[in-house]
Amino acid sequence: MSKFGSIQSMIMEILGSGSDVTMAFLMSGKSTRALFRNYRTLRSSRTAQKIRQSVAALEKRRLVNMREKNGESHIILTDEGKRRLLKYDLDHMHLARQKNWDGKWHIVIFDIPEKYGKARRALSWKIRQMGAFSMQKSVFIYPFFWRDEIDFVTEFFHVSPYVRYIEAFQVEGEKDLCRHFDLPPLKDG
Repeated sequence: MSKFGSIQSMIMEILGSGSDVTMAFLMSGKSTRALFRNYRTLRSSRTAQKIRQSVAALEKRRLVNMREKNGESHIILTDEGKRRLLKYDLDHMHLARQKNWDGKWHIVIFDIPEKYGKARRALSWKIRQMGAFSMQKSVFIYPFFWRDEIDFVTEFFHVSPYVRYIEAFQVEGEKDLCRHFDLPPLKDG
């Protein structure tokens, strides 16, 4: 995650997966070997200290809270931490390309009110950045299924009531779209 050290990123990702994490778990040798297998931090005798410092830094940023429960310290993701994780997921989201194309076009259209203009512009930018093609200002097309990604992005920007997802077997300008997406030309039939 940007602006996080590797240990902080791992802690945030573990918490984001819905796991209930305790300090005791993070400090155990078994967990550190499993969690930080690919990091040089394990080779250091100061791994536990680094974990404590990372948790403290996340707590200082108000991304996690520490709670005592049954004599154990639990690390809990705050609402701000959850928001930051969502933003991280959004920043790294790209549309998947399947091996074979089924001939369907997946189209997203929206009519977002002007009072949500900033969200509309952010949505358009993000859809383009993910790899969809802009047919018009508020019409985007992609040759593969991307409903899950659109649902996520529109929920993030709070504009889902204004967005529609369409699947079509034919669209005007298919030859150009096939060229744009590096797809085999469609057979006339």
